[in-house]
Amino acid sequence: MTASFLGGRLPSPLSRAVAVPSGGEVLVLGGIDPSGTTSAVLRLDPATGAVTQIGRLAAAVHDASGAPLGHGWLVVGGGRTLASAVVQDVSLSGASASASVAGALPSPRADGAAVSVGDEVLVVAGGRGGLADPAVLMTRDGARFTVFARLPFAVRYPGVALAGRSVYLFGGATAAGPSNAIQVLDTTTGSARLVARLPYALTEASAFSLGGRLLIAGGMRGGRPSAAILAFDPATGHTTAVGRLPRAVADAAVAVVGSTAYLVGGETGSAFLDSVIAVR
Repeated sequence: MTASFLGGRLPSPLSRAVAVPSGGEVLVLGGIDPSGTTSAVLRLDPATGAVTQIGRLAAAVHDASGAPLGHGWLVVGGGRTLASAVVQDVSLSGASASASVAGALPSPRADGAAVSVGDEVLVVAGGRGGLADPAVLMTRDGARFTVFARLPFAVRYPGVALAGRSVYLFGGATAAGPSNAIQVLDTTTGSARLVARLPYALTEASAFSLGGRLLIAGGMRGGRPSAAILAFDPATGHTTAVGRLPRAVADAAVAVVGSTAYLVGGETGSAFLDSVIAVR
């Protein structure tokens, strides 16, 4: 497992954005930069490291969730000073991106994640007002949402990754503090359960599936950003250290393109970052 900085830089330091794959590139949606919450839609070309702005969201948000749906992408919730219920639909036309309001969540939600499973998008974790919501929501169009399942542990800011038809949640923030829980949601049955524990409590990490492995990179550990890359084995429930990022980072957006995961921006706890890290 190797991790290194990509050659290019973001136009400005950025954290808590949404990153989604788009063909062989990465779209970076919203986030927060030194001037505040942004509506910018950026395109990252991994081959050259070039990052260009190609459009704007209908509403500026950070701490939102995002996932592909149909021929576009949903940006779900997030917020500025308060959590939002707005769901935005993002599409590409040539070299430009456009966004419109697709619908609304049953209640405002930020600090969670969204994953695509078949023709559905599931919204997991997150909440509002510092309180986590255990309800897992499902939509097929971005306009109508139903409760699909409930998590055994309600968390905000977990690392979330899809492996097959199972959604894994790593750590996160609870009312009692940071968690080391590893939860799994079976999207076939709608059941969710605790399956294991991380070696330490962790929030705001970037989780992803790469090369058949479930990986958790960075995040906040003990109040400080981490550079560790962990691998979780669902068969044994064991977590092992498999590498390190070139710098400690939390709240980085992540998207997988081919055999590489790209961690976009993030923060150190005191400063936003303009870097892109490639994990291979």
